[in-house]
Formats: sequence, C-alpha cells, structure tokens
Amino acid sequence: HTIGYGSRYITTECMGGILLLALQSSLGYLLQVIVTQIVFTKLSRPTEKSRFVVFSDNALILPRNKNLTLTFPIGNLSVSQLIFASVRLLMIRERRTIEGEIIPHQIHDMELTHLRNGQLFFPRPFVVEHIINNRSPLYGIQRDTLEKEHFEIIAIIEGIFDYTGFSCHFRTSYLPNELLWGHQFSSCDATLEGFDYKLFNRTKLIYALPNWDYEDEHSDEPTLLNSPASAPNIYQNSRTFTNPIERVQQQNLKRNNSSKRITTNDTIYIEDKLEKTYSL
Repeated sequence: HTIGYGSRYITTECMGGILLLALQSSLGYLLQVIVTQIVFTKLSRPTEKSRFVVFSDNALILPRNKNLTLTFPIGNLSVSQLIFASVRLLMIRERRTIEGEIIPHQIHDMELTHLRNGQLFFPRPFVVEHIINNRSPLYGIQRDTLEKEHFEIIAIIEGIFDYTGFSCHFRTSYLPNELLWGHQFSSCDATLEGFDYKLFNRTKLIYALPNWDYEDEHSDEPTLLNSPASAPNIYQNSRTFTNPIERVQQQNLKRNNSSKRITTNDTIYIEDKLEKTYSL
C-alpha cells in the first residue's frame, strides 16, 4: 500500500478533459480581450465633451456691408477650449451639365470671411459669414424662391481639446426652410461666468428686404424696421435654453425629424488619437 500523495491531471487517454480545458482557456482569453477593449474605448473617447458645442437652429440671409450674406452663430458651452479650431461650410445640391446629365449630391465649397486660413478663436460665440457673390453656390437665390430650392448647407468644426489632446469633429446642416430672409440674431450678453446663451436662437425681422438685385447690388439701401410694430410678419424664435444637454437633445430631435436632409443625423463625433475617419 502507498500513501497516494500527488494531484489530478489530464492524461492523453482523457480526450474529453483535453477539449474542455482548451475551451476554457479560449473563452478566458476572449473575455479578457473584450473587457480590455471596452475599458480602453471608454477612456479614450470622452463623449461628454461633444454636447457643449452648439449651432443655431436657423441660418440667416441679410445685407451686411452692402453685401448679401449668409450667417449663423456657433457657441462653445464648455470650460475647456478648442485649439487649432477650423470651420468649413459646404453645400450639397444636384448639378445639371450642358449635356443634360444630372449629378446628384454635388459638393460645393463656400468661402468664409473674417477667418485666417480657416482658423477661428473659439472661447466665445463666433459668427460664421459667407458673402453671396458670383463665386457663391447661393448666387441668384431670392426670397420668393428660397423655400422651393433643394440643397443642404453643412457646417463642420474641427479642433483639438486643450485638456485631453483628442481631436474632435462637430457637424450640423441647414435646409432651405431653415434659412430666414432679412432677420438678425440677438447678441449673447457677456457675464462674469461667461456668456448668456438664452438669446442664442432668438431672431427678429429687421429688414423689409425684397428680392435681391444681383446686377446692381449696391444701388439701394435696405429699409430698416425701427420697431416691431412696423413689421407685421416678425418671426421670433422663442426657444431658449439654460441646460446645455437639453439644448443639444432638442437640436438632435429637430434634425432627426427632417426627411429631406441628405447627410446623416446631427451626430457629433469625437475622434481618438488614431485619427479615425468618419464620412458625412
């Protein structure tokens, strides 16, 4: 008789035990990889930052320095800043060639003013301006035919968060029925804590602006409406917001309900250091 010291182990005669051990090891490694990837993704994609850059609900077309101008504001509600921030403006519309061929979703660049190499200083609300001249894809647009047009204007902001160093990408778009003719935005007042964004989306009709004369753009001055009583068709966007998260949720809901939008929903992406590319 022997005492029988030792331990159990799998022998070559136990094929079922060998298969069970291999399956257990494989599942263990797979679970470890999945958990590691989830933790790494959560740490490398600070999505909470994306809700603090906002665009106005509407873009405006109005005379500015005797030029017909497309304009809209953008705001940064976060305490952190975007460095190397740049803004681009694109238009997507169909194009008809001389031969009669229709090219859908043709992309046109729109020149911006008051920007140096497309860079912007973004610690405060910034107003994007595009002059509608003979180089603009909006050249020839009129008040009477504005809502009958079929195009989409896309605004893109790219930059780097100063705290984390991650690159970011924000996007919104405007349809013809979201362009207001002859209106003006209310200014955001500066406070000790920053800027008051309650009037960020509020507009009012200030010009009795008829169809624009592109042949003689500087011939007549637009008529300024001195008081709301003299403007019977005043449009005033009364939607205000104090909570940045509620503001962006309302904006995303508005974008999702539009069936004529060419681009994807108003989704805000934040890219990690691998510089992943997201298509429009």
